[in-house]
Amino acid sequence: MAFAWKAAGLTYNRYLAVASRVVRRSLKEEKRLQAEKRGDMDLRFAKWEVSRIVLYNGCELGAS
Repeated sequence: MAFAWKAAGLTYNRYLAVASRVVRRSLKEEKRLQAEKRGDMDLRFAKWEVSRIVLYNGCELGAS
């Protein structure tokens, strides 16, 4: 027997994201705002070039 999320064509990570969003939206206003803040993420990509980190926008972060 397959899981419902697999039968719907979702990955497990996508299933968790959808379920988390549903739970957050069902909370009362104050608790919902706190939960939404915890769910926010920032993602930053960097590339190493000759012993230094260079962000994709071209800004150098550090050198050794």
